[in-house]
Amino acid sequence: MFNAHGKTISLYLMDNDPNGRIKCEVSNWSGVSYRIPRNKVKDCAKRKDLENPAVYFLFGRAETTTSKPQVYIGETQEVYKRLVQHRSKRDFWNEAVVFMRKDQNLNKGHVKYLENRIHSICHSVDRYDLKNENKPSLPQVSEQIKAELDEYIEYIKVLTSLFGHKLLQPIIPVDIPLKECTEDISFIHSKKTLKSILRKESPNKHSSKLLTEIQEQHSDYAIYDHFFIKVSGEVLAKGILCDDGFMILEGSTVTLKTQASCPNTICSLRDELVKVGILTKRNDVYAFEEDYLFSSPSTAAKVIMGRNVNGLEVWKTFNGDSIAKIEEKQTSF
Repeated sequence: MFNAHGKTISLYLMDNDPNGRIKCEVSNWSGVSYRIPRNKVKDCAKRKDLENPAVYFLFGRAETTTSKPQVYIGETQEVYKRLVQHRSKRDFWNEAVVFMRKDQNLNKGHVKYLENRIHSICHSVDRYDLKNENKPSLPQVSEQIKAELDEYIEYIKVLTSLFGHKLLQPIIPVDIPLKECTEDISFIHSKKTLKSILRKESPNKHSSKLLTEIQEQHSDYAIYDHFFIKVSGEVLAKGILCDDGFMILEGSTVTLKTQASCPNTICSLRDELVKVGILTKRNDVYAFEEDYLFSSPSTAAKVIMGRNVNGLEVWKTFNGDSIAKIEEKQTSF
């Protein structure tokens, strides 16, 4: 849908203010979306279009540098009344994003199906701290209605991202299953994926062959987005360059001590990561207990190495190319 064809998206500034209420429509789509700041809910009292069934999100900011943004996912038969209720009962949120149908053809079962599926996707992607106390129930819907609602969810994914909330978009692209392996790399099971290989293997000659084969099989996939930091010939950390920054993979290790050149902000970030359990001590290093997204390759490298370094130079592919070298190749004429 959005991948195959371009779309025209219309944004209407309801308050003549980019920070105010926004109505969003997409060409050839029966749905409509609203971005409503918390302090603008009161201004929606007389809007008949907000008296209809809807699925909605309540968004709140991250409380600390290492915590996630917050979200509550819900469904309602009258969205304005529900937002008013949430204003008095939940104080974490500062913005609501609402989805409904222009033809008012969403019923209770439809919005409950959307709520359940969206909740599951958000939980799987794990970008946001879900504030729902319980997982929404999944109602029975017909096969054709399910197909229609699943298509509707694809629009929700795009428009929530447009509003700055990527809670339904995986940070790392979906793993690509491998085709049958050649004899040279038959020791690796054909169902392994690129991400699992990067997690479990050092960039040696065997994984290099495998990564090359993946690149040949999937020429549209950016193998060169995956990088390593090596110290004394050993892989210290593994990461992926992605649209939102630089993702360190679970199991990557971090030096225990920092050097004098390490910026104070990086030292504080390391301490915070240890405090919340994202980094734990393992013998003479710290290790990441989960994937963690940094704002840039340099921030990630400084945390990993405990000193001031240029991430564009120290992160390298399995064949030794730095990020800087790759970006230079990509933009050269």
